[in-house]
Amino acid sequence: MILAGILRNLRDLPEGRCAEAAARIGFLEWLMSLPADCGAGAAARAAERRAAPMSRSYPAVARFCDYLRAARRADRDATRPLRRGGSRARRAERERQA
Repeated sequence: MILAGILRNLRDLPEGRCAEAAARIGFLEWLMSLPADCGAGAAARAAERRAAPMSRSYPAVARFCDYLRAARRADRDATRPLRRGGSRARRAERERQA
């Protein structure tokens, strides 16, 4: 599984290397490995459960978990319907333009 390889690489990162850049690259690699029909929010939740125990000991894994949480929030926000105000807002907009 690709997640195991990513976590291994983040865990084995030398102390002097940039944890932020490694976590971002690992997240993008993980994201691109997801199947097209896979929900990113659910996959991020499962990946975070697997990575969370290591996040306390390894800064790069902690940053990777931050990216996974952001993906969960983005997926949740994308499914929420957007209210635009309905006909009252459209009438008010037309009156402002006139």
